[in-house]
Amino acid sequence: KTSLIMKEIGDTAISETISVVINHEDWHAQIWAAGLLGFFSPYSKESIPALIKVVDDKGAFLPWAAAFALGNIGSNAKESIPSLVLALKHSKSRAAAYDALKKIDPKYELKE
Repeated sequence: KTSLIMKEIGDTAISETISVVINHEDWHAQIWAAGLLGFFSPYSKESIPALIKVVDDKGAFLPWAAAFALGNIGSNAKESIPSLVLALKHSKSRAAAYDALKKIDPKYELKE
């Protein structure tokens, strides 16, 4: 259903949602927006740079939401792999980053 809605709403909604992720002062809004971008998967390629930017945010929940969204975007988000690998070092986003890496590249293996 989300894909059909996004097809109707178009690029404006994605651009506005990206703006919320990057610029909004309320971290709750940023988290919801980041998660929403992950559900726009077929239409989210343009959101990848914004999600990469916030995956290393110092907050507790925004990096998790960004990693979750990148994982939902899947193999189209391969450019996010280096940032997700760095996110593995942070306890608050480690599980989401690992799940995202496995969704983006099912053959991904942790290197010690």
